[in-house]
Amino acid sequence: MARGSPTVFRRRLVAELRRRRDAVGLSGPQVARELGWSTSKISRLEKGQIVPNVKDVRALLELYDMPESQRSQLLELVALSSDAEWWETYSDTIADGYASFLGFESGAAERWEWQALVIPGSLQTENYARAVVGGGYFGELTPRQIRRRIDLRMARYNRLINDPLVDSRVIIDESVLLRKMGDRTIMSEQLNHLRELAEHPQIHLQVLLHDQGLVAPVPSFILLRFSTLDGLGELYPDVVYLEDAAGGYLDEDELLTHRYLVLFNRISEVALSSEESMRFVEERAKRWAQAA
Repeated sequence: MARGSPTVFRRRLVAELRRRRDAVGLSGPQVARELGWSTSKISRLEKGQIVPNVKDVRALLELYDMPESQRSQLLELVALSSDAEWWETYSDTIADGYASFLGFESGAAERWEWQALVIPGSLQTENYARAVVGGGYFGELTPRQIRRRIDLRMARYNRLINDPLVDSRVIIDESVLLRKMGDRTIMSEQLNHLRELAEHPQIHLQVLLHDQGLVAPVPSFILLRFSTLDGLGELYPDVVYLEDAAGGYLDEDELLTHRYLVLFNRISEVALSSEESMRFVEERAKRWAQAA
């Protein structure tokens, strides 16, 4: 089975069930009548609002006359869809939109991130994260909320650096390296930490200098890409997570995600190479240290 997560496996499963229902020319209400279900049950199942169980999926695949070779693969997705997500222990401190993003991120094979405001959350040191989360950037939070969000951020960081199967491409705007979060010692520590992370073979870091520039400001985003399933093709289409002052949200529109893929590649082309970027980060880290 391809790399994925309960969120991604479930979304692929229900998408395949919808596609197969359309292929045999049945409506949702017709399926509900055939199986003795309520129309709300088939609707919630196809929207991913409930976790499918093996019995229900078997009944649907039988009704849809799904080929046996594909039937076994989809039934395997059922079990994978019901596993617990790693971030569920932090569900008290994260919004639904961000929880959905974490579910997709944990199942992605590739992460393409452009960050124009702060060091990416998945690459932050604990001190830098505390300066960002506790500094009012996310509004007024209680000490407990701050602690929980930092714990979540560190857990996400550990998953990223310890997973050799995820290719992470990150481009950071030069201004991020110049913007002080906390004090100068924290900045020096954070930038040196970036240099260490760049040594991981699955993490590719670049810096975009001001004089290399963009035609217009580009808000931060993360493009997630997924692996393929034998016999079923692409596990899931690309999704993009967009961030602004109000928070973040996922978008799965095919045209939009393609535009962000093209945009990321264009930024990467004009940014410093990985080697040049790390020399630049080293120089900025020294300046922060000298000024501390």
